[in-house]
Amino acid sequence: MSYQKIIILGNLGDDVKQTFTPAGIAIAKFSVATSKKWKDQQGNAQEKTSWHRVVAFKKTAELCSQYLKKGSQVMIEGELQYGSYDKNGVTMYTTDVVAQNVQFIGSRTDKPQQPQQQQQQAYQPQQQQAYTQEDIPF
Repeated sequence: MSYQKIIILGNLGDDVKQTFTPAGIAIAKFSVATSKKWKDQQGNAQEKTSWHRVVAFKKTAELCSQYLKKGSQVMIEGELQYGSYDKNGVTMYTTDVVAQNVQFIGSRTDKPQQPQQQQQQAYQPQQQQAYTQEDIPF
């Protein structure tokens, strides 16, 4: 038996881009930034931001497109999917997080003292479905 899972908590870098397959399946693509902060040996604050490409399907994709926007804070649970494509004769490699669960936490503009409506809306699919490369149009 084997298992993989990734959890990301961060903020959207841009609005969600939604498309549909020829069969009408919704696909949402967006990027999430995560940051790591530390102090170097001289005591100076350092920060490194990593960007994660996320793709969601079906109802999860529709909800992401409806409720998420640039700056929204989300927690994504999913699995990594690796791919490649040819760009002008050069093989380019990609790593995507295929979202299985998305929790809408809030946005960077939310003030901590104000209650947040719809703070944690989550959609969990009833059953896992495997997608082949032919199902994913990128």
